[in-house]
Amino acid sequence: IRVVSYIPQMIGIARNKSSVPHVSISTWWFWTGANLATCLYAIGVVNNYFIFFINLGNTIGCLGFTMIVIYKRYV
Repeated sequence: IRVVSYIPQMIGIARNKSSVPHVSISTWWFWTGANLATCLYAIGVVNNYFIFFINLGNTIGCLGFTMIVIYKRYV
C-alpha cells in the first residue's frame, strides 16, 4: 500500500504551479537513504527478498518524489 501512496503525491507536486517550497528535500533524501539501507540489510544480512522488494519500491518512490521536487525548484 505504501508504495502506491507515492503516486498521488508525485502527481500533486508535479501539477503544483509553485516551486514547492514547503517540501523538505533533506527529509525526502533521508527517507530515500533509509529505505535503501533497509534494502541492503535485507539482501546482505537476512537474505530476505520480500523485505528487499518492498523497500526497493519505497526507495524508488522516495527518489522519484525527491527528483520531481528538485526539478520543480531548480530547473
